[in-house]
Amino acid sequence: MPRVRQIVCVGRVGVTSALLRHIAERGIDLAWLYDDGRYAARLTTLSGGGDVERRGLRIARQPVAGKITNMQVGLLRAARSREQPDLAGRQPRLAAARTTALAATTIAELMGCEGAGHPRLPRRAQPASGQRMGGFTTR
Repeated sequence: MPRVRQIVCVGRVGVTSALLRHIAERGIDLAWLYDDGRYAARLTTLSGGGDVERRGLRIARQPVAGKITNMQVGLLRAARSREQPDLAGRQPRLAAARTTALAATTIAELMGCEGAGHPRLPRRAQPASGQRMGGFTTR
């Protein structure tokens, strides 16, 4: 099945676990349609590759970069409001994570950028219970 990218089952079709494993290993999608042709379900592998993965990656890059930018802003705001300039020194790591996220070539790489960008604020920079931070009340 070197040229098969998708299998479509119409009606009440059973699929064995051996077939599911075979197509999952090869990145082949499996779709089911009802007897009348309406869409019922679809199975796709996480590493299915091809157009779907590239499109998903392109869409996912922007929200991840936005989250990292929000972390940068929050960190700089915390550094100013608490007069802790050492917090601002963590900003370059976030900037690098954002740049890497926008250039990520795989979903796994993009997920790593989001995790690497987490500021991991020291305990003293975290708000005490009931204090306001960024307009929100914390616990």
